[in-house]
Amino acid sequence: MNDKVAIIGSGLIGSSWATLFISHGYRVSLYDISTDQLDKSYALINDNLNKLKAGQKCVMSVRSFLLQEKKLLDKCVEECLQLITKTTDLKEALDGAFYAQESTCESLDFKKKVFKQLEELSAPTCILASSTSTIPASKFTEELQHRERCLVAHPVNPPLFLKLVELVPAPWTSKTTMEESKKLMQNIGQEPVSLTKEVVGFAVNRIQFAILSEAWRLVEDDVMSAEDVDKVIMWL
Repeated sequence: MNDKVAIIGSGLIGSSWATLFISHGYRVSLYDISTDQLDKSYALINDNLNKLKAGQKCVMSVRSFLLQEKKLLDKCVEECLQLITKTTDLKEALDGAFYAQESTCESLDFKKKVFKQLEELSAPTCILASSTSTIPASKFTEELQHRERCLVAHPVNPPLFLKLVELVPAPWTSKTTMEESKKLMQNIGQEPVSLTKEVVGFAVNRIQFAILSEAWRLVEDDVMSAEDVDKVIMWL
């Protein structure tokens, strides 16, 4: 069984993805162009694992959050960290991987370049997913030869502590790609939701915008105080 995952980009999102995968027994090849950034990411992952093991809350400001994850079952932090390989070589990162999660900057031109490289260097069956929160996969995968294996897997931030992941297909994303991605997200303890097609803002952003827009209107029209609106949203 192939259990290798490539994480492309080792910022906060990439580090959270890496933590999720290794805490569920997957081998992770963590790629970045900077060795300094990789070292920072490794330290953050170590810190994340210790928080999960201790059942602590995320240090980030996540309101009303109670950690649902069980302690790292049958795995100590050291064993999990042994599942990570850091590399600045993209080919090495993708070698043997069955799934790649891209978490680089929110730039269309940059993602086009990255996904072109991902396709060239990965196995033909490797699923290529992007963490983008705004850019449809069709915008940066249109010219790829095997674009049917590409999709958006957008996590709610921070993905280590908030389980929701929205899976968004491009018009050419295969059914198998969507099904396997959903199963993988479930395997690492996430709660995936699948869109049937691309839509501007995906689902999470659209719903959040609608709620926030109405919240602002209630305050602006003197219907409720900002403090009471906060309470309503907190207990939704």
